[in-house]
Amino acid sequence: MNNQWYVTWFESSWYRELYSHRTIDEAKTAVSLVQSMNLPEGARILDLCCGAGRHAAALAEQGFIVTGIDYSEYLINVAQKEYGDLPNLELYRCDMRDNYPNKPFDAIVNFFTSFGYFDTDEENSSVIVNISSSLIDNGYFLLDYLNAEYIRKNIVPYSTDSFPTATIESRRTIQADTIIKNISVIPFEGEREEFEENVKLYTHTTLKTMIEDNGFMVESIHGNYDGSDFDVELSPRCIIVAKKL
Repeated sequence: MNNQWYVTWFESSWYRELYSHRTIDEAKTAVSLVQSMNLPEGARILDLCCGAGRHAAALAEQGFIVTGIDYSEYLINVAQKEYGDLPNLELYRCDMRDNYPNKPFDAIVNFFTSFGYFDTDEENSSVIVNISSSLIDNGYFLLDYLNAEYIRKNIVPYSTDSFPTATIESRRTIQADTIIKNISVIPFEGEREEFEENVKLYTHTTLKTMIEDNGFMVESIHGNYDGSDFDVELSPRCIIVAKKL
C-alpha cells in the first residue's frame, strides 16, 4: 500500500502547514455542491477522510447531522479541538475501508483528493463498495478528485513554499499511473524531514465506471468547486455526484 505513506505524512504538523492556504472559506464553497443533491433538512452526512474537519464543520453549520472520520489520529484531534463543540458533528478515527460509525447515511462526501491512496484498483474500488453499503437507498456520493488528464499536461515538477519556521520543497513526478510528490521540510532549526504523497491517476471515465459498477448512477461531473461543468482539458478538479440505485 505505497508503504502506507499516509500514515507518516498525515500525522505530521507539517502537512497542515503546507496546505494552510486551504481555508474554511474554500471548504464552504466546496460543500455548496451538496445542494445539488436536494437533501432534506437534518440529513445525515458522512465526511469520509475529513482531515482537520473544515468540510465537516461547514456541512454541520448548514444544519446537517455530520459524522467525520479520518485515519489520522493527529488530524482528528485537531478537528476535535477546532470544531468539537458543534452539536451536530461527531468525529472518529476510522479507516476508509472499515465499518463506518453512525451508518447508514443520506450522503457520503469525500473531499480534497482523498481517494486512490492504495496500490491496487481492487483496494481502491473496495472503498466505493463500502460507501455504497453505508448509504440508504437513493443516497448520494460526492467524490472530489483531481482531473488526471489535466495533471498529466500541467504538472509542476518543483515548487518551494516559505513559512515562518521552515521552507518546504515539493518535487512531483508521474510514474505509470501514479502521481508522486516528494516533500522535503527544511526547518530553520532542527533536522530536515522527508515525506511522500502517492495518488493513483484515475481518468474521469475510469472513475465513472468504478462508481457505476458499484451500484450508482452518476448524475453530474463538475470541474471545480464553483460547480462549473467538467472539461477534460481545462478543469483542475473532477467532482462526481452520484446516486445509489
